[in-house]
Amino acid sequence: MATAGGYHTINGGEDRPPVHDYPSGPSAVPPDHHHGGGISFSMPAEHNRSSKFHHVADLDKFFTRVYRYHQGNGFFCMMLQECLELVQFAYVVIFSTFLLECVDYDILFANKIPESWREWWERNNITFGFNSTTYGQKVTLSDAVIPTAQCVHNFRPGVILLIIVAAAFWLFRLAKVFSHFLSYSETRRFYRIALKIEDYELVNLTWHEVLQRLLSAQKVHQMCIHKSELTELDIYHRILRVENYLVSMINKQTLPVTLFTPFIGRSTFLSKSYLYNLEFILFRGIGSPFEHNWQLREEYKVYGRRAEVAAQLRRRIAWTALVIGLFLRDHRTDNLDLDLC
Repeated sequence: MATAGGYHTINGGEDRPPVHDYPSGPSAVPPDHHHGGGISFSMPAEHNRSSKFHHVADLDKFFTRVYRYHQGNGFFCMMLQECLELVQFAYVVIFSTFLLECVDYDILFANKIPESWREWWERNNITFGFNSTTYGQKVTLSDAVIPTAQCVHNFRPGVILLIIVAAAFWLFRLAKVFSHFLSYSETRRFYRIALKIEDYELVNLTWHEVLQRLLSAQKVHQMCIHKSELTELDIYHRILRVENYLVSMINKQTLPVTLFTPFIGRSTFLSKSYLYNLEFILFRGIGSPFEHNWQLREEYKVYGRRAEVAAQLRRRIAWTALVIGLFLRDHRTDNLDLDLC
């Protein structure tokens, strides 16, 4: 965990922008950089309110999408990746089911006679032990594969349940891909209209150059209506808001990040899956303490309700732990790039 800008930050790898060491404070302005230039935009002031991108409701999500769109190299690359992930998941489930239910391992390891050999076996009246040299050929995978209809008919209840869960998860991911298709399309439109950047140009543009165009576009389109101009630090704070909240809670020792191990003592424990679960409990999930990922719910601000909301949060954490323990024991959130810098 490194210090940047006077406070600790969690760096999200490719999902989070690099944080420069700017002066802290609400009025701080980042120093000028010598690389990458911005593009000046000009539009009559009366056209601002008619802009499609005027007054964006959720700037945190908006700026995060703009950043991830740059890091993902544009619409086609991001959609291709998500579609291939769907294909990969379906392939893993189907192939695992095939190996588990549709292969006769007794035949494969020469412990049982393949059905295709039985006629020859009975015709020659062979009574001694079976092995792969008896027939003069080796057992192949095709000999051990159970016919599809018989394989499906013999599925065990546990396998059927796992297939149903996997299918439901795949459909959920499919709906999520469709949702991302709509959001990526809108982000691509913003890049083309407001930032004057086509997808093929992204590979040659640094995030700093995109950021300069984003700051210039604010003057024209007024995505944020509370300030006529934004600074780099304003956008970084929006993108890194959740990470900064987590860092603050860790620095104040509100969140436990140490683990006691016998014979070793206390050690720091902050894995990717732990961070993912913390984000889900505190920010993303239904009934989380933070509303819209950044605003603390009103009931948590009332001193007299501290015991009540603490009990609610305790139950929520217990239920989340139970669900994770039952269904996600072997799950690893490898795609979540939340490492400590």
